[in-house]
Amino acid sequence: MFSFLREADKSDGSPGPLSSRRIAAFILIFFSVPLFILAFKYAGNGWFIFIPGGLCLVLAVVLFLFTTMADLKGIVEAAASFKK
Repeated sequence: MFSFLREADKSDGSPGPLSSRRIAAFILIFFSVPLFILAFKYAGNGWFIFIPGGLCLVLAVVLFLFTTMADLKGIVEAAASFKK
C-alpha cells in the first residue's frame, strides 16, 4: 500500500525496507498543508508568512530527489567548487 515509502525491491522480489528519508519527506509535505492554511489566515502581514510551508516543501523535494548520501555529498562538493 505504501510502496512509495520503500526502497527498491530486494533481489528475491520481496519489498525493500522502509526509507527513513522518504518517510521524513512525506511528513514534511503533510505538515506543510496546515502551515499554508495558517499562512493564508495571516497573509495580510506579508509574503514572508509563507516561508515555513515553502521550506517544508523544498526540503521534501530535496529528500525525494537526492536519494543517497553520495548524491548529497557530490552536490555539496560541486557547490563548493562552484563558489571558488
